[in-house]
Amino acid sequence: MPKSSIASPRNPPLFISHAAADKTLVNIFTETILISGIGIPRETIFNTSAISSPIPAGSNFSEEIRKALLSARFVVALVTPNYQERPFAMAELGAAWANGTVVPIVIPPLDFGTTAGVLKGTQCLAINSKDNLSSLYDRLTGTQKNKKPWFTPAGHRHFEGQRDHFLNELLPKQLKAKVKAKKPAPSPVTKPSPAKSLEDEKQEFDRLLADVRKALAKVPLVVRIAFMAKTIERVYLTSPENKAEVSDAQLRGYIKISPPSPEISRNTDEQEITPTQTTQQNRDIQSNINKLGEFLTTASPSFHLHHEENSGYAANSQLPKFWAKNDLLSEPDKAKVRKMLPK
Repeated sequence: MPKSSIASPRNPPLFISHAAADKTLVNIFTETILISGIGIPRETIFNTSAISSPIPAGSNFSEEIRKALLSARFVVALVTPNYQERPFAMAELGAAWANGTVVPIVIPPLDFGTTAGVLKGTQCLAINSKDNLSSLYDRLTGTQKNKKPWFTPAGHRHFEGQRDHFLNELLPKQLKAKVKAKKPAPSPVTKPSPAKSLEDEKQEFDRLLADVRKALAKVPLVVRIAFMAKTIERVYLTSPENKAEVSDAQLRGYIKISPPSPEISRNTDEQEITPTQTTQQNRDIQSNINKLGEFLTTASPSFHLHHEENSGYAANSQLPKFWAKNDLLSEPDKAKVRKMLPK
């Protein structure tokens, strides 16, 4: 059984980031793996779905979450499809990722290839892996060698018993219940829809362009250009002209900056700018760009021929000219755009 707490910290060192819709699984994982298995005292865990909420009645929910995130040593993120659909949960994930405290745990049907946002390319643990749960034990207890401990571990032998109980009995029941709850009703047999007319395709094209333009107009220009650069597969580097805008957009979670590869630039003052998927506005932009790209990929030859004959360029969102001619950046100051465009 878990041993008593060495100290009762004012700010819980462990934060459980999750979607409220997954609270049953979250609480089973917390009780079986974290509390009983690893030995972490209940009072050192910040879990808003616990029977006893860590947020005092009458306090500001968002502010309490923010303070708990900032003070946590570890943020265990239990990532499910519900989680990835919740902007608030993805915001928690982005903040923990930026602080270097996130421990992402992926839950089926998600796997390493279907994660979103900052988890793309991030090493994650799988909740249904015996080795990964053992790695979690080592991760949460190993820091005690260099930092003041906040709990006494239950020990490997005890943990392994709880781990196997969770994997063999508790987790399968929860995953089966989720699949059953989300099983779609049989869809009625429908006749295939008739082919779209050229006029229908033109109207859909105009609507999708308007959706992209409207979504992009809500974010700063440097973010719009970052999305354009990503779509046309260009590297977007910082410059003196966009230094202030880059700093502001980074602080607001719209973009991330990183050193470019030596093949791109050896200038240590230049940084590569890429859009994040942390904010809902950014996710809406990417969704609309994807819909436009899917339409252009499946549009009829007649539509593409009509577009090329009337516009003089291909209907391809990966072309810089396509972005310019359709005014997707929605910026009246064209001189400002030219200064900030990727070289």
